Amino acid sequence: MVLCITSQMSLLQSKIKSRKEAKRLVSKDEVNELKADVADKYLGGKCFFCGAIKSKRGMTIHHRWYIKNDVVYHDYPKNHNGKMTYHKNLRKKVREKPSRFRYLCNTDHQSLERLLRYSEEKFEKLVKEVRATRKLRRKHQFD
Repeated sequence: MVLCITSQMSLLQSKIKSRKEAKRLVSKDEVNELKADVADKYLGGKCFFCGAIKSKRGMTIHHRWYIKNDVVYHDYPKNHNGKMTYHKNLRKKVREKPSRFRYLCNTDHQSLERLLRYSEEKFEKLVKEVRATRKLRRKHQFD
């Protein structure tokens, strides 16, 4: 009898988790559709760097610079309504001045943000070393 009740509770819990997961996926799809719509209309519809239209890790609208009272992600609640409100408000800003934004896959967005943390001097040294290393690797590729 106890085993039967336990298995019924487990089944019920799995259904609840599935409903929550389904609701989360629908919410995520709505946000992604809104982002893709903005990207298609104003930002070329693909990653500025690699050309990806979709990415497993998602896509992002990158602010190239910020203005006073700008739409910033961390100012919004981390729930569905907060994300939808953020993207709706961001759409207005993108529409006003698309040159302030880039549509990026999350991988390229993370790379860009990481590079922006470096000082100008360190960044220039890194770029110089990357170019020198690539040149040397091509030269010594078949040694």
